[in-house]
This record gives sequence, C-alpha cells and structure tokens, in this order.
Amino acid sequence: LLPAASPALARTEALFTSANFGTDRAVIGDRIVEVMNKAETRIHIAVAHFNSERLARALIKINERNRNEDPDDDIEIKVLVDMGEYGTSKSRARDLEAAGIEVRYKVFSVAFYHAHSQLMHHKFMLVDDTDLITGSYNWSDTAEFKNYENVIHYSKRNVKHVIAPFRGEFDKLWELDRQNYKPFMDALTAEPGDPAYRRYVLNHFKSDYYSAPMTLTRDE
Repeated sequence: LLPAASPALARTEALFTSANFGTDRAVIGDRIVEVMNKAETRIHIAVAHFNSERLARALIKINERNRNEDPDDDIEIKVLVDMGEYGTSKSRARDLEAAGIEVRYKVFSVAFYHAHSQLMHHKFMLVDDTDLITGSYNWSDTAEFKNYENVIHYSKRNVKHVIAPFRGEFDKLWELDRQNYKPFMDALTAEPGDPAYRRYVLNHFKSDYYSAPMTLTRDE
C-alpha cells in the first residue's frame, strides 16, 4: 500500500456510480467528459459497449473542433469496441463513424456468434500520456444510473508506470492481426486455380493459416 502522503496516491481517485442514485448527477460520465475536454494530442478509448449518447456527443464535439485550418492542433481520436457493437441499434458507434471518428471492432469470425470468441471486454480511456480512466464502467446509461459500477482515475505524469501498460494493450488490440485481413479476403474471393483459393468458404478466421481474431473497421 502507498503511504497517505504519496504523490501518486494524491493523483489517483476512485469514483462510484452509487453516488448518482437518487440524484440527477452523472459522476463517472462527468469525469470522463472533463478529462476528454482537456486532451491536447489524443484520446484512445477501449470499451466493450458504447451506448451513451452523452459521451458520444461530447466526443463528436471534440472531433468537430479538429476541423479547422491548422492540422497541428488536431486531437487523434480512436475508439475500439467489441464486435457486439457492430449490429445493435443501441450502440453509438455509427454516430461516431458518421462524424468522422475512427472506430474499430474486435472481431473473432465472420459468423457473428462463435463458441470460442473472446470478448473485447476492456473499459478504459487514455488521454494524452497523463490520464487513464478504467474500471467496471461500460459507457452506457445503464452503467451510469442503474448498476453499481466503478472507475479509478489515474492522472498526471507520476502515474506513467500505470498508464504505459494500458497504452501497450490498446496499441496491440488496435492493430490486432490486421496483416491477415488481405490474405483472408483473397482466399474468400479467389477462383479455383488461384494460389489463394480454398475449397471451403472461410467463415471463421481460425483455420490452418489464421489462428486469431482481427480488429477491423465497419467497412472491412
């Protein structure tokens, strides 16, 4: 345990949705928006579910500020969600995409439900290299107002040792096996006689030459 006087502890705060119950507050949502709005270079988000209109609207507003004549002040926004967000009407992923925000889906197979699928169940946001918000909280009104959820907000440069592993995890998942996308599509579309041709349609990525999920855009 860190001593009470530790500067790292002074920059770390736990928040709970139970503080909202019986009020009109959004304790965790308010903190997320506050931290988003102080971003200078990048906002990277990995959440299983992104259903909150309020949080989507805040992110879109930040992205709209990028549309000026100076590209040097643009904030890089990336959102990673699980494949479950691809088809549901509750997800705000389409709103983000329509606003020009880059969204990728962690996908296990072309067949939507698969017994061996590993969910992208992370719930964290990285802002610049100074802030991390992570916990049980999914980005939804249900999480904010109906469930007992939590996050921890790590802030400032003296918690880089905590932020760095999350940065590595995000970067890894953002590019997860994308090098296999083209050969997989080549195999799907190849005609007999083509070196990429396979006799059976590949409706799962796991096969003799693809053995992991991929992270893909909606168009992909």
